[in-house]
Amino acid sequence: MQDIIEIYDLNEIIFCSKDLSSAEIIRQMSSLNDKQVDFKIAPPESLYIIGSNSIESSGEYYIIGSDTILKPVNQRNKRIFDWIFGLSLLIMSPILIWFLKNKAQFFANIFAVWSGQISWVGFDLDSSLNNQNLKIKRGVLSPSSRYQKSELKQETIEKLNFDYVRNYSVLTDLELVLNNIDKLGGSPST
Repeated sequence: MQDIIEIYDLNEIIFCSKDLSSAEIIRQMSSLNDKQVDFKIAPPESLYIIGSNSIESSGEYYIIGSDTILKPVNQRNKRIFDWIFGLSLLIMSPILIWFLKNKAQFFANIFAVWSGQISWVGFDLDSSLNNQNLKIKRGVLSPSSRYQKSELKQETIEKLNFDYVRNYSVLTDLELVLNNIDKLGGSPST
């Protein structure tokens, strides 16, 4: 392993706990402790890799493989939902505008969703998933919209985003927007 690190000038090693025992992973990590290498572990049956470069933080997550939200059928269903829900909001707007703080942004969001610039539900702006090239549009709402963001740690926001990606369904989007109608006049991904 040390030779491979030196030959290829590696700065990160990802262990798969399906292929290696925990004891072997720990042995390898301790034998490479003097190298300037970051370690990550890919749990079996998981869609992401976990790891940390510091004992003080929980580290980053990396998406592995195909996720539910990225399947073409779900991408199509999400787009159809966005369009139909936007139409429903426009039809109900004479009633809804009484519950919204920013009425102009509400209508701007409807037209931005229709044009495909944004979605009704997406990731938080500061989510590490935005850096994973998942091709998911910014959203007016995010999985953390059902909570007070000031009360959430970044780690919790990341877990909510991962859960959304992994277990996506149109019903998830429907539930989020129905429970947060008053926030549909907000700026995207806030």
